[in-house]
Amino acid sequence: MTYLACYGVCVGVRKAGSMTGTSVANTFKSAQITQFPYGPIEFDAAGIRLPQFSLSWQNKNGTLQVAYMAYFTKVTCIQNRCIDVSLTAINDNVWKNSRNPNLDQCVYMGGCVNYYPYIIGGGVAILVIAIMIMFFFYRRQ
Repeated sequence: MTYLACYGVCVGVRKAGSMTGTSVANTFKSAQITQFPYGPIEFDAAGIRLPQFSLSWQNKNGTLQVAYMAYFTKVTCIQNRCIDVSLTAINDNVWKNSRNPNLDQCVYMGGCVNYYPYIIGGGVAILVIAIMIMFFFYRRQ
């Protein structure tokens, strides 16, 4: 991330010709850079980069399965909102098969506790105390 941030600053200052943030922001308002080593970059009317995101899951084999792609596009600014997002289904079965797992009711009640070990431990403790008391009375006679 640090490398990309430094690279972005260098590209921005070189393209703007100045080190001031205002000149860099103004240079990139509604700009599109096609000759970029990492692919084309597009900016909205506020000078903010429009990314593309993939919503993905890693399957059991370790390969990444893309379920959806989110594409950002620039639009006319209305109340500081200069972008639209469109979600495209690539393989939504990944999402449909992974969502809404059944949860136990105890999760909603504040946590799951299993009392069986405590009950068994208490029973064993009472049994040991009873044997000790019987042994004590047997030895006194």
